[in-house]
Amino acid sequence: MPTIGAKVSQKELEAIQEYANQCGETISNLIRKIVIAEATMLNGGLVDEHPEYQCNLSIPCNISDKKEDAMLEEKINTIRRILGWREINLTLNSRSFGRDRIVSVVMMGVFPSDPVRL
Repeated sequence: MPTIGAKVSQKELEAIQEYANQCGETISNLIRKIVIAEATMLNGGLVDEHPEYQCNLSIPCNISDKKEDAMLEEKINTIRRILGWREINLTLNSRSFGRDRIVSVVMMGVFPSDPVRL
């Protein structure tokens, strides 16, 4: 099978490793899934057509939206701290973002106000 390589900084490597761990994926599978999903717009709601390209952060079921948001925020901010970026707050006026929106944002590596992608 062909191999693709990329040069990354130490911080980028650590951030990618952390995200792969959070998703329960190897770095290779995580990158493959994210690139294919992004290039084919699967994250726009079409991932059900090709579940082999889906990757999710592991969040326990049966928890409140508030706890879910707090867990997602911590996972995202862990990666942001590794990169030396400012931390973010995922709640606006105490309203929940909702898992689907945040996971989609995280999977694409896009963070509000940060145009840089992982």
